[in-house]
Amino acid sequence: MSESFPHGLARGKSLNPPRQGQGVWVRRAFITIVLAFLALSLLNVFGQAATTSQGSSSSALLEVNAPASVRGGLIYQVSIEATARRVLANPQLVLSSGWFSGLTTNAEVPQPSTQSSAGGDAIFTLGRMQAGDVRHLRIYFQVNPTTVAWRRPQVVELRDGAATLATVQRSLTVYP
Repeated sequence: MSESFPHGLARGKSLNPPRQGQGVWVRRAFITIVLAFLALSLLNVFGQAATTSQGSSSSALLEVNAPASVRGGLIYQVSIEATARRVLANPQLVLSSGWFSGLTTNAEVPQPSTQSSAGGDAIFTLGRMQAGDVRHLRIYFQVNPTTVAWRRPQVVELRDGAATLATVQRSLTVYP
């Protein structure tokens, strides 16, 4: 190997550049952060485990089973069960806009007899219920990939006409 170097290069700096050791630690730190994120994901820290919330009164029982946190792109199910404790002439499930903002609805099973909206809330009519009747509604959602939300309020009300019989208040966190 020749002892002469091109103009502007010095032997010490060219063969042993400064800060070469720092790059190794930056890469190791980055890999550690990625591995920690993956481990937390495997432990379900970032969502989709469903939880059940209840609201009740002497007239009705309302149960909502849904995840409290989800990730972008995830497809998941929300299950709502309304139980009448007395005759309900015109029962309706009212879901706040927090249930639909940044989410795509894939299906509602079974289809409610009618659907409408008022003030940004979705209203599902269940049909007349006798004491002891149970109505199930399953809604399948997909999280839009660009949606990020921290503790977005989600409210479900069971109404009979204008009277609110039971309310469930939840929140949803959408991780990027």
